[in-house]
Amino acid sequence: RVSRARAQLQTLLLGVAGSDARVVITDASGGIGRELAEQLLRNPSVHVLVGCRDQKKTKSIFRSERAKVHRLDLLDPDSVQAFVEEAHSFLAGDTGLRMLVNNAGVMRPPPSSTGKGFDCTWQTNFLGPFLLTELLARLRQKHQHSPVRVVHVSSRLEKRSELNAELLESIGKGEVPQTS
Repeated sequence: RVSRARAQLQTLLLGVAGSDARVVITDASGGIGRELAEQLLRNPSVHVLVGCRDQKKTKSIFRSERAKVHRLDLLDPDSVQAFVEEAHSFLAGDTGLRMLVNNAGVMRPPPSSTGKGFDCTWQTNFLGPFLLTELLARLRQKHQHSPVRVVHVSSRLEKRSELNAELLESIGKGEVPQTS
């Protein structure tokens, strides 16, 4: 299965990468992100920018001249802003595929919160990637570049959640539920 998926990705890239594809991936030091970055770098027209907390570790993984590593801590809005500026510069131009892959995520970190009072899981898995995507999109629009394709990677753990569908529907209708 894996080799077939890798072959399909390479075939897909031949059709969409163009002559200068640029892909930004949040946390590719392991797992899905690392596999994706390694497969993307097999195509000679693809350049990858990896945002990560541990630059030393990530730089030791990606030694290609077409791979850049930049610090990104999704718990820190200032780090996200700095990474957006780096990503915008990296994605400059419109001569090939431009993509952002929000891959970074945490599962069951020690209970803690950010300096802003948000739960670390919520900040890393949702708020940080949302801020990154929104700021990058606005910067690209301001400079009249084409939009970036955005991919959000997640796990199958949503199956375990106790999501309250009625609550979401109420919020979607503009109704504010009363809490006791």
